[in-house]
Parts: sequence; C-alpha cells; structure tokens
Amino acid sequence: MEKEALELFCMKVGEETLKSNPVIRNIAQEMARECKGLPLALSVVGSAMAGVKSVEAWEHSINNLTTSSWTASSLGIKVFFVLKFSYDRLPDETHKKCFLYCALYPEDYMILGYNLIEKWIGEGFLDIDGMKSVHDMHCHGWSIIEKLKLSCLLENVDNDIDFVPSIKMHDVIRDMALWIARDQDRNKKKIVVQEDARAISQANVENWKMVERISILNGVESWIQSKSWTSLRTLLLEFKSDCAINGLQNIQYASQLKVLELKNVKIVSAEGIGGLNLLAYLSLEVTTLTNASDLWRELKNLKNLKVFHLVLCDDNVIPLRLISNLPQLKMFSCYLNIVQDGREEEEFVEELECSSNLEVLWVEITTDSGLNKLLKSAKLLSCIYGLYLRDIDAQVNGPLLLATMSKMKHLEYLKLHRLKNVIDLSVRDTCHLSTLQNVLISNCDTIHHLTWLKYAPLLRRLDVQSCISIEEVIKGEIILKDEKDTIFLSLELLELHRLPNLRSIHERVLSFPSLRSIFVSDCENLKKLPFDSNLAEAKLRRIWGGQEWWDNLEWDDPTAKATFHSKFRPL
Repeated sequence: MEKEALELFCMKVGEETLKSNPVIRNIAQEMARECKGLPLALSVVGSAMAGVKSVEAWEHSINNLTTSSWTASSLGIKVFFVLKFSYDRLPDETHKKCFLYCALYPEDYMILGYNLIEKWIGEGFLDIDGMKSVHDMHCHGWSIIEKLKLSCLLENVDNDIDFVPSIKMHDVIRDMALWIARDQDRNKKKIVVQEDARAISQANVENWKMVERISILNGVESWIQSKSWTSLRTLLLEFKSDCAINGLQNIQYASQLKVLELKNVKIVSAEGIGGLNLLAYLSLEVTTLTNASDLWRELKNLKNLKVFHLVLCDDNVIPLRLISNLPQLKMFSCYLNIVQDGREEEEFVEELECSSNLEVLWVEITTDSGLNKLLKSAKLLSCIYGLYLRDIDAQVNGPLLLATMSKMKHLEYLKLHRLKNVIDLSVRDTCHLSTLQNVLISNCDTIHHLTWLKYAPLLRRLDVQSCISIEEVIKGEIILKDEKDTIFLSLELLELHRLPNLRSIHERVLSFPSLRSIFVSDCENLKKLPFDSNLAEAKLRRIWGGQEWWDNLEWDDPTAKATFHSKFRPL
C-alpha cells in the first residue's frame, strides 16, 4: 500500500522534478507518508510540488505539513490540513478567492466555466493589475481555472449535454474549502450553502448579520425574509420550479451585495433591487413578472452594474432607455422580446451602441431594421459574443450576413430560427469565423447548405433542425489534400433533426478528430455517414438514431458498420 501511495505521489510531482536533486526524492517519500495513503491527498499535495526544484522549498513544505497536519483531534480536520497545503501554495490571493468561491456550488454540481468567471468579475476578483478589458479578465479567469485543475483542486467535467467547458469540485475538497472560507469553522454562519439553508431561520435574525455569501441552488422554497443582511455580498438562488419571491423588497437591506442571481423565479414585486448601490453582477431568469414597470424602474438605479443577464419567459418586453441608465455596464445578455416593433428595435440597437463601456453583448434580434442597424455598427460588431436572429420575415442577404459575421472578432454563439427568406447563404468574399463555437439553426426553409462552416475552425457544436431545403451540410469537392482534416476539426457534437431532404453531410470521408456524439432523427434520405473506421478509434462515443435508419445505412468500407455498431444507440 505504501509503495502504491509513493508511486501516485511521485507521478503527480513528475520525474523531472524528482531527478533534479536526490534530496528531493527523500523528502518526497516523507511527504507521501504524511498523506496517510489517501489518494486525494497524495494527488493534491503531489500536484502542488510539481515543478518545485528548490531543496529549501521542499524542506519548508515538509515542515509545514508535519507540524500542522495531524495535530487536530478530528480525522476530517486532519485531512483538511493536509489538503490545505495545496491551497496555501496557490500563487496569490486572487487564486485563493476564486477557489473558495467554487464551494458555493452544491456537491457534484456541474459549474459552467464562463458563468463562474463572470461572477468572479462581478465580485471584483479579476479587476487587478490594470486589467480593464473584459476579454483580459476572461483570459485571466480561464488561466486560474487551469491552475486550480493542475493543482487537483478542481476537476474537469465531460459535459455531454451542450459541450460547454465545465468543472466540478470533489466533495472532500469542497468541504475543505468551506472550512477555510468559514475561518476554519470558527465562523460557520459566514457562508450559507444548500445543506445549511434550513438551519438558519427567520426567528434567529441575529444569525443573518454574520452571513457574507448565500448559495441555494436546486432550492424548493423562497425565504428572502431577513432585514439583517448587513454583511451579505453574494446571493445565488436557483429553484427547481417556478417559485414566487414575495420578500424581495427586503433585499434593499443587503447594502454590501455585489452579486445577485435569481433563477426560475416569479417576481411579485421588484421593490428594493434599485437600492443595491454596490451591485455589479445581476442575473435574472424570471418565469412570471407581475409588475414589469416596477422592475424596469428599479433596474435603472443600478449605477454600478457591470454584468447583466436577463431572461424573461413571458410576454414582457425590455423598455428603451434602460441600458442608457446603466453607465458602468460591460456585459449584457438578453433573451426576450427587446421591443414591440422594428422602429423600437432600431432605437434599442442605437442605445446599445451609445453604451460607452459595453464590451460583451449577447443579443436577440427579431426585425430586419434592427438587424440592418446592428450590422452597420462597428462598435457593436466588436462586442458581439452571441447573436440570435429569429422570426425575421423580410429578406436576409446571406453573403452580407456572412461577410459581417467575419468582422465579429469575438462571435462564439449563433442561432438562426424561423428566418423565412435567407437568400443565398454562400461565401462570396473572404470568410473568417475564427471564434465561432456553437451554431443552432432551425425552421429556416430557404437554406440549402452550410458550407460556410468550413471557415469556423473552433466549431464545437452544430445543431440543425426542421430546415426542409437543406440537402448537404458541406457541399463541393475537397480541393486541397489536407482539407478533409480541417473541416469540422473541433466539432464535438453534431445534431441533425427533421431534415427530409438531407442527402449528405459531405460527399467524402472527413476525419472528425474531436467528434464525441452524433444525433440523427427524421432524416430518411441521409443514407451515408462520412466516417471511416479510424473515427471509431478516436473520441467518438455514441451515434444516436432510429433503428430503421441505422439498419439501412450504406457503407463504402465493409468493415465500418461492424466497427461502429457498438457506438450506436437507438432513439
């Protein structure tokens, strides 16, 4: 057992580090013994020492480990002290704050990386060293996530739902992080998470004065009742189903609040939100809004708001002159009817254009006048990360749209839905979609092919549904010898649904080096897949489709069907 423990520890440290000095290997054996054979501790501590070639640093580390780790009486606390070794070796306070923040999410919760980083921005963790752009802060956030994964403090998650980069925290690591965040359990009321929610009741109001962060995700009831949130900085509430928030007016007493997230909520009254003078991050996913005008009035008072996500599921529309009243706004995403008609949508786009600090925009456009105004704005083209075009009845100039998308240097997400008259979605000039990662196209009946996706090297997810005219995904000959290896180079998920005239993904075999899953339904004329047996040995996990469709597929390689049979799952 001791031998296996030492091997795991040494693997995490790395042979290059161990060979750098014979003294280091001896100290490594001592440190491995201090981990008491616990695999998690061996991995975390070993990773923390990877690349450390100073004998003095190793001696200092073993001294810290032996003097502090096994002096406590509780076995759990002893483990925490060992794991804390890796936390203590993080590069700076920013890394430490970001790590502890991850403990707000429940056990086994899949944390979306980009969402986590935006909350870090709202908290002010990443606004350091003169970093002024959101792009710089995002890059810094991803580098912190990578460092925490290398330190075995976070784990990568294979997100098979939408293939968005995701992470999670091991249960024991999370317990250790909460222990640290609560001052080694000397102030247990400082952080309230899922499992603590019922322990703090309205009757014991004094407890609320100590709380700094509350995170109740997957909750079942609303309990915004306290008027004593004087220290509260973070409030994350996500409910399993629609939940009425009746005490939202009490939130005005949380004068230190910087991050507020409410998901799957019914807002009866929005009174109080406008009094949050320090609020920098606001995410609202509202299923029912009783009095929309109250909410808009309150939101206009949030003069420090930097990150704003808004999703409304009913017929409410966002009013004009809301964004212009948020002078610090840097990131804005909005999925709802922006305005009532094309003229108002055009005015709303103008308002976005005049937002001097806006750097990141995820926006939904529903009129041709709004789209034309957007495509002519150099300022907004440089801000767009996500673009959703839907229900546009007028003619959409395909080549112009593609040419303008090439100027969107940050475009990651594109959704086209119910565009009735897209004319010739073909590339006529140079096309560069170098940042595009997710494309969803549905109910666009005049689109015949998606050959322009050849120019999206980072495309990870493609979902095409109910487009009756699509005959090929990528059309045309492969001209260059290596072109088959560059088409769909990064594609991980391919979904094709209800495409009655689809005959081909591509007429030649493609390499699909990153493909993990493909879903095909109601595509009766798709008789071939552009696969060869090499793909089965790559990353492909599943082929989902109808049994009859699968049985009738044609294969150029006679061994291919047998090779892929184990991957197939009937829908």
